Amino acid sequence: MVGVDGAGRTHRLRQLAAAATAPVWWLAGPSSGVTAGLAAARAENRLVIVDDAHRLDPAALRELAAAARDGVPMVISRRPTIDRPELSELDEAVAAGGVELLGPLDRDGVARLVATVTGRPVSPEDAAAVFEASAGLAAVATAVATAPPDAPAPALLARVQRRFAVLDRAVVAAARVLALRLDLADHVLAAAAGIELAGLAPALRSLRDEGLLVPDGERMIPAVAAAVLGELPAVERRRIHDAVAGSLIAAGTDPVAAAGQLRAARAGTPAAAAVYRAAGERLRFSDPAAAVSWFDDAADAGGHPATLAAGRAEAGALLGLAVDVDQFATGLPAGAAADADRIAIGHPAGTPADAGQFTTRHPADKPADADQFTTRHPADKPADADQFTTRHPAEIGHFTTKRPADTPADTDQFTTRHPAETGHFTTRHPADTPADTGHFTTGHPANAPADADRIALVAGAVAAHQGWAARAAELLLAAVAPGPVLAVPALIGVGRAKEARAAAGDPAPAALLRFAEGRWRPASPRPRCPC
Repeated sequence: MVGVDGAGRTHRLRQLAAAATAPVWWLAGPSSGVTAGLAAARAENRLVIVDDAHRLDPAALRELAAAARDGVPMVISRRPTIDRPELSELDEAVAAGGVELLGPLDRDGVARLVATVTGRPVSPEDAAAVFEASAGLAAVATAVATAPPDAPAPALLARVQRRFAVLDRAVVAAARVLALRLDLADHVLAAAAGIELAGLAPALRSLRDEGLLVPDGERMIPAVAAAVLGELPAVERRRIHDAVAGSLIAAGTDPVAAAGQLRAARAGTPAAAAVYRAAGERLRFSDPAAAVSWFDDAADAGGHPATLAAGRAEAGALLGLAVDVDQFATGLPAGAAADADRIAIGHPAGTPADAGQFTTRHPADKPADADQFTTRHPADKPADADQFTTRHPAEIGHFTTKRPADTPADTDQFTTRHPAETGHFTTRHPADTPADTGHFTTGHPANAPADADRIALVAGAVAAHQGWAARAAELLLAAVAPGPVLAVPALIGVGRAKEARAAAGDPAPAALLRFAEGRWRPASPRPRCPC
């Protein structure tokens, strides 16, 4: 009789003993008395039943093998793994009479078992729930069926504690990682458990024989996993989550998986903030709601707001979320050069103040009074009309906005001197700048050629957040990818569904398809763009 612990080996032996016509000698436990028992079995023609043969010492195994070869009728039970020559010798001698493998029960078998142990009829739903939790292992199903709901089964908690008290520490460490029920590669699992990769296979074999893993698999039985985690202190569970996250990061796997483990570990370090941010960047278009959550976690963990602003704005644009325009600092931390291409947009002086969240300083060699693009309106002009008109030295050619005298006051704050056909938010750039980068060209440094494209994207996102749907649509459609995709909600908002479908592409993200199918509902009215 071969099966893992909990598969019902002893139960099956008892059935055979009850059905036997000859007297039975049952050997279970210590090996003492084997010689005398075998002598009596020979004399009285008894059936010898050996439960858990894998637990016997080598001398007892050799005596039993010799008796089986001499014709003494014998039935034994053991685990699937044969780890000693003496056990192999006994198994070979007894197996001539046949081998029975005890596997997991099916759903009907679990239903019958639950009805037997509880003494009441079982609904198909209850039987299915017990089957899923126990993976069909008889002992686990019995424990789950007799335990209170929504809590680890007390019998399984006791069983786990007993097994972990005698198992090797490496096996226990692997079991605690497996209790998280994650799909981990072998090297990641070994690293998280703190064992060598060569020691992983023996550890998993031991856990299988102990009846802790799903039959024919390497994942832990759900009810057993709940018991393993249930007997751990909360701080130890967090340590395991942190170890798994570290192994995932070291292996270079999906940052979303690592971030999930860090969140479970309640990690709030700068290193964790970087992983949260990477998860947000990964999901900002495919799952913008999750991305916003990851960016918020990164901010809570100490991530610099300026490094999170652009990614969160891109994800928020797909969700129509409002932006707290004052939460982002204007300077990047040292060493964040890569973020400068996304955040350091040096907006024109004519840009409304609520877009100031992305403003950064221009080079240090500029005059101090121009360093912050100080607004200076003429004394004879009303302050409310000229609040955004800037005057600074002529050599600061970028961002210079000069309002023509005949421009109406209500459009004054955003108007720049430019050709009429490029009327919205166009700033004057140097003559040698290619025309196709004319929109929102900010005179960025030569080593940051991507800034102009990022400006258009972020400016469009800001317009979307403020409820200026028409302006946001125009800005984002003119931007590089993913600008047209980000324009879809704005296009829907102004009734341009056909253009929205074209901008979404094929295949379109699921969220955008919902917009295109007409299931989007505009948010509450917001102020229109003053331009």
